Amino acid sequence: MILEVFGFFSFFVFLTMYLMVFTVRHNHVVLTTRFGKFNALYFSGVNFKIPYIDTVDAVLNLAVFQLNITVELKYVLIF
Repeated sequence: MILEVFGFFSFFVFLTMYLMVFTVRHNHVVLTTRFGKFNALYFSGVNFKIPYIDTVDAVLNLAVFQLNITVELKYVLIF
């Protein structure tokens, strides 16, 4: 009986620790909410949140995409 309670308690503790830590990739921002309202923005790296209360709602990409275009100009000289 004691072993079953200890096993359940240790599982709950490890699950809580797993849900507390999350990573954000390079050039991304994570938006978190607490009880459905905006809480914080987390930038790249290892971050911590309150498990069971804070939720990750959106992952935003901050990468700047380059568009290669060619521009042709006609020069008109007016004297």
